[in-house]
Amino acid sequence: MILERDGALIARTDSSEEVRLSPAGRNAFRSPDRTLRFRTDARGRATSVALGDSLWPRRRLGDEDGFRIVPVRPVEDLRREALADSPPEEKGEFRPSELVELVRLDPTIKLDIRYATPGNFL
Repeated sequence: MILERDGALIARTDSSEEVRLSPAGRNAFRSPDRTLRFRTDARGRATSVALGDSLWPRRRLGDEDGFRIVPVRPVEDLRREALADSPPEEKGEFRPSELVELVRLDPTIKLDIRYATPGNFL
């Protein structure tokens, strides 16, 4: 699997091994022990990669332009409704919550919680 991370190409040969690829000419990238050559279409997108005598075609994984959700109504209307709504009231006997606020247990814990991405729905 070839993926991009921090502006560089990475070759993942299994679930635990990753190798950073270095540019080695037009559509060519070098790992420590071999050179990969990408074949591209008219738009410049990779269609396959040659590794030695093997040619590996690109697998189509969903929408080629990325995952996109197109709302059926304007996002502002959806946001306004969502903020005005609340979860349904639950009735019955429930166990007390066992959730723990980690920072109260150990103030040296620093939280880094991120949700924002370029493909966010809202």
